[in-house]
Amino acid sequence: MRDFLVQVPFYQWCCLFAVIGLCVGSFLNVVIYRLPQMICDASYTGNLYHPRSYCPVCRQSLPWYCTVPVISYLWLRGQCHACCAQIDRRYLLVEITSACLAVVLLAYFGLSMTTLCLMIFSWIMLALCLIDMQHCLLPDVLTIPLLWLGLLVNTQHVFAPLNEAVFGVVFGYGVIWLLRSVYFIWRDKEGIGLGDAKLCAAIGAWVGVIEVPIVIAIASISALLFAICSVFLGRTNKNAPIPFGPFLIIV
Repeated sequence: MRDFLVQVPFYQWCCLFAVIGLCVGSFLNVVIYRLPQMICDASYTGNLYHPRSYCPVCRQSLPWYCTVPVISYLWLRGQCHACCAQIDRRYLLVEITSACLAVVLLAYFGLSMTTLCLMIFSWIMLALCLIDMQHCLLPDVLTIPLLWLGLLVNTQHVFAPLNEAVFGVVFGYGVIWLLRSVYFIWRDKEGIGLGDAKLCAAIGAWVGVIEVPIVIAIASISALLFAICSVFLGRTNKNAPIPFGPFLIIV
């Protein structure tokens, strides 16, 4: 089996991983669109699998040939086949980004368990980033499994020793929780959500305790600079909430 895998040309593996990435990206679009509704809207009766894909404007179900990643978007010229409403470019970008992540990780780490683990990590982080940007929400159904998966992977010392991964969880959650508590005492209102603490704990489970302070520091500085620039340019109010998750994820 190993000899067969080695004999397959690298470009064919790249094509395969790109196709897998596109399919995963298509599913991530469903997660990004529906999961916040499932959590926040009590009247929403759908789930990630039902009903079938539909246009968010006219609610018309999409035939299978309108759901082929990237190709359908280009063929329909970014419009719904039923009502001609413009389809958000985010759908296309998520699919392309998901495919690019898969191919880049394959090129860098080769055919290995590390590549598979990092692809899963990257795809979940991509979904979390966009959900937090749009809804200021980091669903537990994504962050908690990501945390446990990181600990499971590091039982084999893939990215960090297990003891460092465990301390990374504790330190990541603890620091964000402490900052949240201090801000609440100072301003008498919440400034950081517990979703950010769980995300930071999940990151700690993957990278270990040594890297967590660096991630938090860079993310905090980036978020602060972004907030200052946004207020200065008049793009947001100084009291408007700014999701912290994307800065943790990008770092």
